[in-house]
Order: sequence, then structure tokens, then C-alpha cells
Amino acid sequence: MRVVLKLLAVVVVFALAGCANFGAVRRFAAETTTMTGTVRAELEQMARLCEFPADMQLLLDEANGRQDQPGATGRRLKAACASVGAESVELQRLSVDTLDGYAAALLAMAEDSNFEVRSAIDATGAKVAALQTRDGAALVNPEKAGALTRLIGLVSDIVLRHKREEGVRKLLEVEGDLAGVAGSLREFFVRRDGGQSPYENVVRTGAGLRRDLQTDLGLVAKQEPVRAAELRRTIPPDAVFTDRLAANGGKIPAEIAKRVDDWTALLPAFRKDALTPDPKALFDQLDTFRTRALETRRAIDQAGF
Repeated sequence: MRVVLKLLAVVVVFALAGCANFGAVRRFAAETTTMTGTVRAELEQMARLCEFPADMQLLLDEANGRQDQPGATGRRLKAACASVGAESVELQRLSVDTLDGYAAALLAMAEDSNFEVRSAIDATGAKVAALQTRDGAALVNPEKAGALTRLIGLVSDIVLRHKREEGVRKLLEVEGDLAGVAGSLREFFVRRDGGQSPYENVVRTGAGLRRDLQTDLGLVAKQEPVRAAELRRTIPPDAVFTDRLAANGGKIPAEIAKRVDDWTALLPAFRKDALTPDPKALFDQLDTFRTRALETRRAIDQAGF
């Protein structure tokens, strides 16, 4: 009987040793979506920053009674804002979607579920391929977004061909492509060489349109002071822009860049300990990351409209 019990104990030990623990995989997937959610929140704010003044200009055209092509000024301002980098902003959204897809693939493997993640990943890939510039030229090519398109293809193939632990191990092998996509996302907000980033270009355009609105409101006020006062209350305060301009000490882009860098720095530890039972050091790092990412998210929300 004792021999049988000892043999059973040995079998259990070996069985447990061969059974992967997916707790770290689930946690990393969750904190990846924490990071992407933070970035996505600011991308949505950017769209509003750039679009809102132009939409407001349409109202001002009407208030001024412009009969020659009413709304023409507003349309020109929309076009100017788009020329700053609407395609580039959309590419960042697709980058965030791709990282979300990676997190969803990790979770699907950990849960051994039939989660329909591949179709969502493939849909993102199709959007990247279809993204065009204003003149109809393809925006994305291997030189501009090689890491993004490669990552989409790799994750899609892994989800199709592999299950559970094997799939997780394959997903861990795309660390370099993940870092490449995250690096491009970071450079959109803050360039490492200190140059003006595409993000700052967009925010500066929004700030310029706001100044134009203030000037036009002064003209409207002479004819319709009540309406001008109503419109003025809907214009975002200076802080919406100054909090986002590095030249004015704005911290939001710097904080977002730090969170993307923090997430990228977690990749080596995740690859090493993803399938380790109770990797305390990794869990501690993920806890710290989550706290900081949520603080950045709150700052974005507070600096919004």
C-alpha cells in the first residue's frame, strides 16, 4: 500500500510539473489592455481636440450670415486638421487594436476557449492594408509599418494553428515585433530624438483653431452678444491644450510615453516567467504598472473636455 501511495505521489508531482500555470498569462493580458485603454482614451481626445474647433466654425459661419459658401471656413479648417495627420492617428488606433488582439489571443489560450479572436485580428490587418493617404496612395508599406503587419500575421497564424500552452509559447516568441509596434506608438506621442512628434502637430493645430475661434467670436459678439456668450462657454479651456504641449510643460504625452515604455520593459520578464507557477516578481511589476497606468488614465480624463 505504501508503495502504491508513493507511486501516486510521484505521478501527481510530475503531472503538476507538466501542467502550465496560466495566471501570469491572464494578468499580462489584462494589463496590456490597461495600457491600450489608456492610449486609446487619449487618441479619442485628440480626435475631439482637432475636430471640435472646426465644427464650431461651421456655427460661426452661420452666425456671421456668410452667404458665400456657408460653412466653407469650417470645411477648410477640417481639411487643415486632417492634413496634420489623420491617417497617422488612425494608424495608431490600429496599432492599439493589434496589441488588444495580442492580449485577447493570450487570454484565449489561457482559457482554452474558442474565443473568436482570429477574425478580429484579421479585420485589423485588412484595415491597415486599406489605410490610404488623402491622395489615395497606400499609407502602409513594409518600411513604414513592417512590425505591425508582421505581428498581425503571426498572431493570426498562431491562433489558428496552436492550442493552450503551445500557443502561449508561440505568442511569447513575438516579443521583438511587440516591442516594434509599441516603439512606433511611443514615437507618435514623444520622439526619442526630441523632435516635434505627430501628436504635438495635431494638438498645435487644435490650439491654433481655438485661437481663431476666439477672434471670430469677438466679431459675432458685436451682432449677437448672447449667442456669442453661449458659444464661448462651449470652447475648451486653455488647459486642454497646454496639458498636452511639451513646450508648455504639458505632461500627458510624456506620461503616455512612459507607460508604453514600461509595458515594453515588461516583455522580457513576461517571456521568462509567463508559464511559471506564482511568479511573484512579475506579479509585483504588473501591480506597479497597473497603478501607474490608471494614474495616467485619470490625468487624461481630467484634462479632457
